[in-house]
Amino acid sequence: MQIIDIILGIFLLIFFFSGLRKGIISSIVGLIGLIAVIYFIATYGNATKLYIIDNWGTSNIVATVLSYILIAIVIAIIFRLVVFVLHRIVDALNLGMINRLLGGVLGILSGTIIIAILLMICDISPYYKEIRKLTTDSVIVNYVRAASTKIQKDYPKFKVPKKDKKKVKSNIDKIKGDVLEEMEKSKNQMEDFIEEKTKQ
Repeated sequence: MQIIDIILGIFLLIFFFSGLRKGIISSIVGLIGLIAVIYFIATYGNATKLYIIDNWGTSNIVATVLSYILIAIVIAIIFRLVVFVLHRIVDALNLGMINRLLGGVLGILSGTIIIAILLMICDISPYYKEIRKLTTDSVIVNYVRAASTKIQKDYPKFKVPKKDKKKVKSNIDKIKGDVLEEMEKSKNQMEDFIEEKTKQ
């Protein structure tokens, strides 16, 4: 067994025991909670920020940070209550062991996905030949590469069709433009804030 397999094996074991400890319910609800935080910040972040500015008289930057923190805390509390209730139900049905075992399986799956992502990053790096040579005899790396290749072949819809590449590029350019515009707005707001404080 190669040293790379030992390292990756320990990496997967950490994810397994983490999932085993949390259980599949906590793992899945935690993931949904993270998505919910992102969604609610994107949807209600600005309204919450304006409310904080109107009622607390804070600056735009402070209000933005506080709005994000408040939304994250509220969502975290709600989802912790959901996890608590679901765990009570699972324990009452004597499904605690199954919950933990499935959590461990999900943990290994999560770790494997992370390894696959890291391998994809390595494959587009300037040192991909050296990395390929280093990992060519690794059982875990070869398994992950084979699984990734099979998924790409079995589910070609994951690949972007050539006719859609221009559309994707156009969307990326639009997103870049929006990001740059927001950065410019933030810069102007910061300059106004500094100028206001300087005058005071």
